[in-house]
Amino acid sequence: MSYLSGRTSLTTVETADIADSAVTTAKIADANVTSAKLGAIIIGSSSINAQTGTSYTLVLTDAGKVITMNNSSANVVTIPPNSSVDFPEGSELEIVMKGAGQTKITGGSGVSINGVSTASVNVTGQYASIRLIQDTNNNWFIKSGESIIQGSVSFHSSYGDSTNATAFTSGSLNLGTGTKKIIGVQGGDTSAVTVSSVVVDGTTATRAIDSIVDNNADTSMWYVDNDTSTSGTVVVTWSGSQGFSGVLVWSATDIATGGPADEIRSTASPLTGTIDCNAGGIIVGMAGGNTGRTNTFTWTGLTERFDGAIGDDGNMGGASDNFATAVSGRTISAALAQDTQHGMVVGAWNQVS
Repeated sequence: MSYLSGRTSLTTVETADIADSAVTTAKIADANVTSAKLGAIIIGSSSINAQTGTSYTLVLTDAGKVITMNNSSANVVTIPPNSSVDFPEGSELEIVMKGAGQTKITGGSGVSINGVSTASVNVTGQYASIRLIQDTNNNWFIKSGESIIQGSVSFHSSYGDSTNATAFTSGSLNLGTGTKKIIGVQGGDTSAVTVSSVVVDGTTATRAIDSIVDNNADTSMWYVDNDTSTSGTVVVTWSGSQGFSGVLVWSATDIATGGPADEIRSTASPLTGTIDCNAGGIIVGMAGGNTGRTNTFTWTGLTERFDGAIGDDGNMGGASDNFATAVSGRTISAALAQDTQHGMVVGAWNQVS
């Protein structure tokens, strides 16, 4: 057979025996050889898609290829949903962190990695790589064993003052090393007075969860993004004179910017509600009361991090946890021994995407 250059066995066909462009998808019978099968074969001797920017979205022709990300700055590779790029099931590709900048792989809208929607994973270091396999539409697995980015939160410090005032300024507090600061605020003794502003080491915080007021007890949660300070003051300014004010301080790492993805606001007895949290995310809870220094909180559904008094009349409690797996409808409760004049706010943040 002339097209085999005299060879009679297909097992001895070499690349040189096949004319350029001789094999096309049009010549392959339907369902005999699929793109997924071709990708699995090609991956053994993949072509390179060299990228030098800080962001890249995969395209259909990346199936079976090695994508190199060569940049000194952090860079992101996005896996698009099948609605925009229809990767065949079984498609494989490899992503290499060629440059010094951290390469992160993230799922687009509706795309899951290792079963987690819109998850992200970091390549472990320069010249390291991650192999991705699409199992079914929009569901990808990491072949090389890495896991999704796990966000984390840590509790650091507290401050309370029972002097009648409009503005309460702490001394220097431990703000933690995480670049997202989460501040719980509690105040009381004066009706219809709410928090006007919270300033963390000179940066004005954003209200994460609106104040919830029960009689004279006011509870709220605030945050600051991209804050590298590790210590500093926290200034809470109220809309009028307040009998006492207190704060609890957490910092978080690898957590999405902005407010929480889900929240609880409760003045029930006991304080309670349900909340959802993605895998890799965090939940932070703040509770407060206007019921005296001897009263304490008992948390369920979250690990207690602080329980203490603010002067003679106020008290506050905090709880938080990291979640490696997703939770849905998780019940969070904070019960007071003396169950009056109290409020609870709880926020769930997703890991960074």
